[in-house]
Amino acid sequence: ISEDPPKRCWLLNGCLPIGKVATLIAPGGTGKSQFMLQLGASVATGSPLAGGAWAIGEPGGVLILFAEDDLEEIHRRMHVISDELVKMAGAGILEKMKERLYVKSMVSESNLMTAAVNPGHRQVTLTDYPWRLIEVARQIPDLKLIIVDPAARFRGGEENSAEDMTRFVEALEIVSKQTGATVLVAHHTNKSSMKGEEPSQTSSRGSSAFTDGVRWQMNLATLTLKEAEKLGVSEEDRRLYLSAHVTKNNYGPPQPPVYLRRGERGYLRKADLARSAAKQGDELVLRVVAQIAKEPEPISATQFENRYGGLDNEFRIGKVKLRGVLNRAVAQGYLEKASSSGRPLRLTDKARTVISALGDRWPDSSIPTDSQGHRPERATNSSG
Repeated sequence: ISEDPPKRCWLLNGCLPIGKVATLIAPGGTGKSQFMLQLGASVATGSPLAGGAWAIGEPGGVLILFAEDDLEEIHRRMHVISDELVKMAGAGILEKMKERLYVKSMVSESNLMTAAVNPGHRQVTLTDYPWRLIEVARQIPDLKLIIVDPAARFRGGEENSAEDMTRFVEALEIVSKQTGATVLVAHHTNKSSMKGEEPSQTSSRGSSAFTDGVRWQMNLATLTLKEAEKLGVSEEDRRLYLSAHVTKNNYGPPQPPVYLRRGERGYLRKADLARSAAKQGDELVLRVVAQIAKEPEPISATQFENRYGGLDNEFRIGKVKLRGVLNRAVAQGYLEKASSSGRPLRLTDKARTVISALGDRWPDSSIPTDSQGHRPERATNSSG
């Protein structure tokens, strides 16, 4: 206790530590294999992951074992990833990938790290696979990351058995401890998580002993309808976006969700949806202010909510959310705060200035009038 502890080393800065067992939980077909290939390429080269979504702490060697994707599919994806990295960092980055990144298809191979002791016996134990993996991994200089995908192809026993899943986690821990690398294993979500709105540690399929045993968990999923609405993503585009939530992090602070967009060739890149949502929110404030300005008679907040609240009305949001928009309009200086309930909403000079300046560029394209029913002067554009 009299000596300083060793400094923590990070694979992803402040997020994913080196030398631990971690898991990526996602439904089938979401893009977890693509994500892990990009992660491997970023760790190998030191390039930020997904266009800057995460910074790499310590770059180094990477070993990826895919038991579901064949060599041709891996080749296609790596070709896209290398093209994107070259665009960002130049052709020289390819040499780092060749030196540090090792990817192998394990389709049709026997990959079990744990298996039943003998036929008909329910208890599982370690096979020699973890030790063979360790011998291979030790040949990779400065190894930082080992990825195995998916868990179901690398573990024996019953998925719903806490004991069997704990033995599998122990096998992963042995590999991590003996190599010093982070071991990241992909795992599928359970059926109930597909119905939920909020990602959680309980989203993984099978026994909760798996999540309890690993030290870090990320949930990767397509945007839910609720998330899409909140972030201003249309139903048509919703499936192009993924949310990445770190739902368990034993060695770092809580992480805000990160949103990714899948490009035409499948490449995942950071999407700043929070900023887009804020921008959309500001536009909604202006639309509400415009409607208040157009009212032929003074109107109170309660009257406005009753008249325009509801999914079938002008702004397609409920009364509670509409009250929130009115409060934002007050906070942003477009409306004067009523001294008592029932008092009419009053536009500020700032609101009238903005209305006049926007001219034909008004968000809902209609021509607003002030609270007395008079149309303010409008700025004209070159098209008249």
